[in-house]
Amino acid sequence: MRWDVFIWAAFALLLIAAEVLAPGAFMLWLGMAAAVVFLLVWLLPGIPLLLQVAAFVVLSIVSIQIYRRWFRKREPQSDRPALNRRTAALIGVGGCRLQMRSGMLPAPICRLGRRSKWWVATP
Repeated sequence: MRWDVFIWAAFALLLIAAEVLAPGAFMLWLGMAAAVVFLLVWLLPGIPLLLQVAAFVVLSIVSIQIYRRWFRKREPQSDRPALNRRTAALIGVGGCRLQMRSGMLPAPICRLGRRSKWWVATP
């Protein structure tokens, strides 16, 4: 086999394996584009390298756009959308700041005066 066939096959496998290490479905679609270029190079020998790279770039953009428009809309909605966004979970919540004093337990400070320690989370 030719070197370009091996390189595209290895590149596709590397990108798909990178998706396992860093999930997010981005590398998967790049790997799929590389796999399609691998099949094109394997089935149609003699494609210039510049055309191979251009096909990979175009297929990558198309596959990522298909993912963003089609598959992302079909993901199930969570019943707790702010689960992993800590700051979003605090919006609308008020509280007191705890102050540590030497040798004492934390004491809440909730004065509503000039130097108030009261806080309210806002977006």
